[in-house]
Amino acid sequence: MQRMETMTGVILEINENQILIRDEATNQEVAVNTCCVCNLAVNDRVSILYSGMMTMSIPPQISARRITRLNCRRC
Repeated sequence: MQRMETMTGVILEINENQILIRDEATNQEVAVNTCCVCNLAVNDRVSILYSGMMTMSIPPQISARRITRLNCRRC
């Protein structure tokens, strides 16, 4: 069984198949590849389930298995 990791952060930018977040643990920007950005907005705090693998690019990238909105900062 593959081990999964969780990253929590705030959305800085939304593109077609990717969001840019600021990781709360490291204060680092991370690009998150995903198939769906619907129901997400800039400044939402999210929890991202991913494989634990991260590219060494700038910014680093991960591929989301699941994105959960933790709160809505625009409300």
